[in-house]
Amino acid sequence: MKIALIRSASIYMNFGSYNVQEIGLAKSLEKNGHQVDFYTREKVDEDKIIRITDSIRVYAMTCISLPGRNGYYPQMFKYLNDNQYDLIQVLEDSQIMTVLLSVYAKRKNIPFILWQGMYENYQSFVKKSFQFIFDLLLLPILRRNTGAVIGKTPKAIQYIESKGFRKTFIGGVGLDVDSFNHRTLESDILDRMNIPKTKKILLYIGVLEQRRNPKFLLEIIEKLDDKFVLVIAGDGPDFLELNNIVADRGLNDSVKLLGRVSQEDLIPLYKNSMLFLLPTDYEIYGMVILECMYYGLPVISTPCAGAEYLIDTGEDGFVLEKNDKMWVDVINNISNDSDSQKKISHNFKNKFDKFTWDSLVNNYLNVYESEMGYNK
Repeated sequence: MKIALIRSASIYMNFGSYNVQEIGLAKSLEKNGHQVDFYTREKVDEDKIIRITDSIRVYAMTCISLPGRNGYYPQMFKYLNDNQYDLIQVLEDSQIMTVLLSVYAKRKNIPFILWQGMYENYQSFVKKSFQFIFDLLLLPILRRNTGAVIGKTPKAIQYIESKGFRKTFIGGVGLDVDSFNHRTLESDILDRMNIPKTKKILLYIGVLEQRRNPKFLLEIIEKLDDKFVLVIAGDGPDFLELNNIVADRGLNDSVKLLGRVSQEDLIPLYKNSMLFLLPTDYEIYGMVILECMYYGLPVISTPCAGAEYLIDTGEDGFVLEKNDKMWVDVINNISNDSDSQKKISHNFKNKFDKFTWDSLVNNYLNVYESEMGYNK
């Protein structure tokens, strides 16, 4: 089977990152004898094709940006015609390009799969207005042309069913572990941070922006005693403000703001931390949770689609409302009970095998094969 995986939004993608979901899925599809092309926007002057393996290519494309992270890919339909795909899978419903691709697939009698991660309507006034118009004018077209929807989480399925889609399946999202296994050099980042070995590390990795509530992490560390240190790895629009708050409040010893770090540096951070903290308002999946699972690093997260799907509260992590007292109590309880800490870590790591792409790929293949049979 020759499959096209398409990101229709206008967001730039660093396809070389090990946790790009389409690349991980493509590798497992390749193991099952399929060819896969992944189409995405990249920071290029002209479209280029990058071969990942004999059966996997990335089309790094130019895109015309439209409001609401929408985009139009001028050469997309030429490439689709040239390659003659057996099946097309496109990410997310609320994109004009997704609708155009569904129309193309319908006319060519190619099975069209909608891959859904988004689980809430847009919140801002401008995006809400766009969503209203999209749902009124374009959503009926997308519904007619879509063979099946594969959701990343149960919440994504609930959302898309509320839009009138009925043929839905949960596929999940896996982690591509190849790059972890191939990294042999041990980073010295812990020595460079100069954190005493007696300290217990609370870790956050991700973009520093308002919706992820990084300032909430500072509220947490201020309420904990000095045996804890908060390590924040990542960059973003809130970085300078956080840096100023840390300096103004005298938190330099208890907060380490690292900025963007290499993948090699992330590994010892995962291995040596006590807990991962994720106080986000919205997270479609949270690949970082899977990375924590791989290393057996328990997560405390706010309720979001990925966390609620991946974490069993009290058994292998915690999904809690954004309440500083609640989070502080859980952190202290885990810190003071080494047996509970080991059990939670063991339970989390022990279920990782369920969330590799090789374990999940049949969820996708079953839908693909069903749709291929339906279209014949």
